[in-house]
Amino acid sequence: MTRHLLAGLFLSATLAAAESAHYDFYQKNGQNVLGAEIVSESATEYLVRLSYVPTPIKIQKANLARQPALSAVQPQITKKPSQLLQANFALHAFAGYAFFNAGQVASIFGQGYRAGVGTDWLLFREPFWRICAITANVTFSRFQNSPRYIQTIDLQIGPKLLIYKWSPYGVTFYLTPTVGLAQVNLKGYTFESGYTNVVGGAVLAAEKHLGPIALALQLNTNSLFDKSQIFTATAFSLAAAYPLTAGAHK
Repeated sequence: MTRHLLAGLFLSATLAAAESAHYDFYQKNGQNVLGAEIVSESATEYLVRLSYVPTPIKIQKANLARQPALSAVQPQITKKPSQLLQANFALHAFAGYAFFNAGQVASIFGQGYRAGVGTDWLLFREPFWRICAITANVTFSRFQNSPRYIQTIDLQIGPKLLIYKWSPYGVTFYLTPTVGLAQVNLKGYTFESGYTNVVGGAVLAAEKHLGPIALALQLNTNSLFDKSQIFTATAFSLAAAYPLTAGAHK
């Protein structure tokens, strides 16, 4: 009696852990019930459901030849869809040297410096259409040929796209096209001016994680557009990112 009680308690715990599993019931009279789902259990009987029978069936425990066993064929488990968007963020900073500039004033301002901070919103659990994150940057740039200079502070936003994973070395390549607005301050020999301008850019980065920190080498191209001219600056930058949330460490 004690043995059957312990077996029943063990089976009840197993059934609770494997909800909706299918079981085979072998009866002493040979009328076996196979592939049944257990609805409930009492001290003397099981109430089970078969997919092809409209009402549940009672099976007396006293009539069983042995304990119910898991059926060979189990129902397919439908996985709940994962959350599409998630609130994972990483903070990053970068600094670099612009060495190759183009445009009408590139001969005057052929080199300069760029540095900035920003955030990556890792909104998908896995890349979606190669989009890994939405990146927003605030960048400071200065190109000087004393006493003349171009100085900008810009805000840009764009998608961070997965390009290639170099798995043997743990390096991932990303491309981030961005667009935004820039506050431009221009000083010449005889004048100074300040205005707001449209700005666009692209960052090609090789990124590697070292613990929670991601380090990256970037090739950064940035262009100012106005009615009279375009000024494009290309820089090499070093960058580092740190996760602000637990799920932001990729």
